[in-house]
Amino acid sequence: YPQKFFMLILIYLPATSVMFLSLNANFSQIIKATQLELQGLSLIKPLNQTMQHIHQHLSASTLEHSAFMREEEINIEKRLGEKIALVDAHLPTDSLLNHDGLLLNKAWRNLKTDWHSLSVKTDKWSANQNFGAHVQLLDKLRQFKEDVADYYTLTFEKDEATHYLTDSIINKLPDVLEKLEQLQALSASALTAKQLSTAQEDDILVSIGKLNQSVKSLDINFEKISQINPLQQGILAGIAKDIVKCTIQITNVVQKDILSRRFETSPSDFYTINTHAINTLYAKSEETLVPTLEALLEKRIEDTQNGRFLTIGLACILFLIAQYFFIGIYFATMESIRSLVNSAQRIADGDLSERITLKTEDELRLVAENFNDMATSFQHLLSLSNENQKRLNKSEQNLRTLIKTIPDLVWLKDKDGGYLTCNTMFEAYMGCQENEMIGKTDYAFFEQALADTFSAHDQRVMQTGEVVITENSMIVQSDGRLAYLETIKSPLRDIDGHVVGVLGVARDISRRKKYENELRKFSLAVEQNPCAIMITDLNANIEYANATYIKNSGYAIEEIIGKKTNILNSGKNDPKTIKKLWETILQGDTWKGELINRRKDGSEYIDLTLITPVRQPNGVISHYLAIKEDITERKIIEEENRNLAFSDPLTGLSNRRKLLERLKHTLARCQRENTQIALLMMDLDRFKAVNDTLGHLAGDELLKQVATRITSRLRTTDMVARLGGDEFVVLLEDISHQDDAARIATEIVSDLTMPFQLGQNSDVRIGSSIGIALYPQHGNSSAELMDNADIALYQAKDNGRGCFAYFSESLTIAARERLDLESRLRRGIEQGELRVFYQAQVDIVSGEVVGAEALVRWQEPNEGLIPPYKFIGIAEETGLIIRIGEWVLREVCRQGQAWLEDGFAPIRLAVNVSPSQFKHCDMLALITSVLEESQYPAAQLEIELTESGLMEHQELVIDMLSKLRELGIHLAIDDFGTGYSSLAYLKRFPMNVLKIDKSFIDDIPYSADDMAIASAIISMGHTLGFKVLAEGVETQEQFDFLAQKGCDICQGYIKSKPLPADEFLAFRLNLVKN
Repeated sequence: YPQKFFMLILIYLPATSVMFLSLNANFSQIIKATQLELQGLSLIKPLNQTMQHIHQHLSASTLEHSAFMREEEINIEKRLGEKIALVDAHLPTDSLLNHDGLLLNKAWRNLKTDWHSLSVKTDKWSANQNFGAHVQLLDKLRQFKEDVADYYTLTFEKDEATHYLTDSIINKLPDVLEKLEQLQALSASALTAKQLSTAQEDDILVSIGKLNQSVKSLDINFEKISQINPLQQGILAGIAKDIVKCTIQITNVVQKDILSRRFETSPSDFYTINTHAINTLYAKSEETLVPTLEALLEKRIEDTQNGRFLTIGLACILFLIAQYFFIGIYFATMESIRSLVNSAQRIADGDLSERITLKTEDELRLVAENFNDMATSFQHLLSLSNENQKRLNKSEQNLRTLIKTIPDLVWLKDKDGGYLTCNTMFEAYMGCQENEMIGKTDYAFFEQALADTFSAHDQRVMQTGEVVITENSMIVQSDGRLAYLETIKSPLRDIDGHVVGVLGVARDISRRKKYENELRKFSLAVEQNPCAIMITDLNANIEYANATYIKNSGYAIEEIIGKKTNILNSGKNDPKTIKKLWETILQGDTWKGELINRRKDGSEYIDLTLITPVRQPNGVISHYLAIKEDITERKIIEEENRNLAFSDPLTGLSNRRKLLERLKHTLARCQRENTQIALLMMDLDRFKAVNDTLGHLAGDELLKQVATRITSRLRTTDMVARLGGDEFVVLLEDISHQDDAARIATEIVSDLTMPFQLGQNSDVRIGSSIGIALYPQHGNSSAELMDNADIALYQAKDNGRGCFAYFSESLTIAARERLDLESRLRRGIEQGELRVFYQAQVDIVSGEVVGAEALVRWQEPNEGLIPPYKFIGIAEETGLIIRIGEWVLREVCRQGQAWLEDGFAPIRLAVNVSPSQFKHCDMLALITSVLEESQYPAAQLEIELTESGLMEHQELVIDMLSKLRELGIHLAIDDFGTGYSSLAYLKRFPMNVLKIDKSFIDDIPYSADDMAIASAIISMGHTLGFKVLAEGVETQEQFDFLAQKGCDICQGYIKSKPLPADEFLAFRLNLVKN
């Protein structure tokens, strides 16, 4: 240890010396750098003054050369010479400078030469030459000042306070002064000439902007200095205030006198104002900023000197203190080590009572204490070892007692199969004591075959090291009964993990075997039960299903286990029934009822279902048991029996009882939903003659055929019933128009006039009469409707049979007229009685015919020309509108192509399309086909759709219209404003034209509301990118209003009524001539 301490001293002393020298060098470097900055600052001051006088010389030489200004210029040059000499005095001689310093002196000599050349030529130069020479010299001086700042490390100042102050003195404040003097020179030139060009004005405004930016930059530096050193805040605030005051004073004169072109201030006064302001700023720099920076640098030198003395002094004191403690530690450590060595030797010699005592408070004291703890622990471990041995012996005895008393059979065997030990239960089953079995094998106690089995199990355990579980039967020696044992044999391993024997544990499972046999019988009974049985958990997840359940459901067992019971849900069970089911079983009660289920193949069947909770011994419900019986066939038989009670046995139609029940429910629904129904009561004409002539069998066959013909004319929602004899009743539900009943009645009457085939008689003819009662017009109850339909039937018979009659005579007449019109319309379509008229569509601005709307007319042979409002409604109701619409489309395209081939100018022909056409036929295919057949250009065809028609099946309509638009076809919204279209959808329709409905045009200019609506439609249409067409324009006032509002096209009698094709062509030709 003495040698180690000596080596530490040899390392420590040189390191300490290096530290002292390094500290002294760092402080010296800081002092030297700061002194260099002070030298540079002493040179910067005369440089700033030199630049100040050159700026003044620039201003004086720019103004008009009066005697005063000439004298002022001479004084400036004199003062400038003094400042140049002052700079020369502060610059060191070349012999004392390095390469950068020599370059600095050379640059200064060049600057002096430039000044001498400038001062000589000033009088000979123009104003611009003089201004450029001064600015160039000032730029060189500014660069020289930056080089001086770099050389004397002023620009590399790291202290924040002195950095921002240095930057303000060297850069920011001179920049403000430069901008002031540039503004002075630019303004003085204009003031001298008493005129200001646009270019000069722009230069002055730019100069003012740059001046404001420079002042702002200087102000930011002052704010940062104030934040770092709050003591300087007051000084800097005063300087900032003076700078702002000077700049405002100069810029006010420039803006109010020069930029306003008043030129009231004389050049000499302007020079005096500017010179005073600039000199004030230079004075602030010289009197405040520079002394402040010098004071900061000198204080840094002083603080550094004091810091050096204080730091080195403290280091010396700490060094001496460290040496003192180092020597003390050495002697204390050596004494503690000797004490440790002596005590350790005594403990090694066997004296465990020895303890180490040290007076020190260092780490060696901790070593000693740990050493003492170790000695104490060693003594304690010896005593514990003795105690543990006693406990181990006791535990071994307890383990043997535990094994002996375990109710299972326990034994140990060695590797050769010999018994090592066993418990009391094993002794009882074997019928001998443990000492009689030790060392013997199974062959001494069991028959050869059983002993071989036991031996094979033992060998398997020892060879594989795995646990073997088996079940065997044996005779219990104590009572002679046959017992079933479940045996678990495990490998017995030594401390190294090698298998050295077998541990056997056996349990008597005779009772469990008995229960398993009983459970197997119960399971077979459940599995083979003819009823479907299912067990679920509390969340209705299927856990068990028997074979009948699998068969009934059509699913495989793996497809339903774990699935919800609703896998068979048909969706046809009453929600109230399902709710009641769950409420019952959740309350712990049994639910019984009928459920309609669906098999995997989709077929449905009916289960009579009983669901009961399954409770554990503690009464808690753990599962649900469902027992189901397929009663589908039984229900079918019941339904057939029920149908016999509600059906006519001859025709299979509903009977009076079923009719009245259905009518009762239908009326209740009609009252709730406000719908309309019709009741048609009919009987057969000449039926009695058929019965009497051909016999009752022929009469029965006739009734069956009548039932078939009536049924074929009805919808699936309608009902036909036979009341008895030849009386039939038809119930029509949800009719949209009262004429629907008349139409069906007419069809039935017509069908029943056709000949019947009855056996050998192929031309049996009868007739029928029908009475019609409507709900709610003709009654609100079943009895009223039946009675009134019967009365109407007698009215039909009185009218000559073979017809129908409403309970109301006026309805009968109206229905017959509509049916007659429908019949004539069908004939007219087939015989070509339809005509197409064309109404011109005129451009409001140019007055040219740009299109025509195709309007259908019916040329009826007897009544003449029938307008569309009389037959289009019937055509819509009967579906004839589809045939009419297709014919009109083909005729318009044919006529349009004929006009084009004859050389007439193309116009766009508009065809109306009914919503029914969109619903019931492929309009895209139809229009494409017609255009191909006629060769009519798609761009000349316009399809008009009503606003309400567009809003039906919007997505389908939008898709179809988009495809029509892609073909080049124009699309128009007809009767706009009469429907309920959403603007959100309207903007999605790919339309070209918006047609204002005639109802909004009729009362213009007398209705303010209609005028506002029409105006709004025009504005909205244009906003959406549509052309706007007004229909029904008949007066000049209407035309003028639409023109004023910007409507694009008009259509109406003011230009032309609807005309046949030849007259329309003549109208066009006449319009062109005019």
